[in-house]
Amino acid sequence: MATILDPSPRPYATERPAGTVHHLIGALNDLKRLGLDHLELATAEAQRAARAFVAIVCAAIVVAVLAFTAWNALVAALVLMLVDRDISWTVALVGAAVLHVAAAAAVVFWIKSRVPEVVFSATIRQIRADAGETP
Repeated sequence: MATILDPSPRPYATERPAGTVHHLIGALNDLKRLGLDHLELATAEAQRAARAFVAIVCAAIVVAVLAFTAWNALVAALVLMLVDRDISWTVALVGAAVLHVAAAAAVVFWIKSRVPEVVFSATIRQIRADAGETP
């Protein structure tokens, strides 16, 4: 018989035999933990993808700056070549500006032609039909 001064360990609760309810609660707890694990994995993957996206955007900005610098150098060389052939600075620079405006207008018209594709109007069946799959 255990007394108050007895240092031997005592169980806090009596163990019950495992029943259907106990198994159901265990399964629900496992399901909850599985869901939390999937959520944690999805969060980690989203963070990894975000870091990769930021790196790609930074690299794209560097590429854009380098391409812009190269383009300006080519235009400056063209203008200098025209001036060297006795064409006035004004005509050479206006010609370069007109070419830039024409290129920008072409890009704007291309963008406008792509706008209908941005709207999410297609259904899954239409996309699958376009891809040649059977619905």
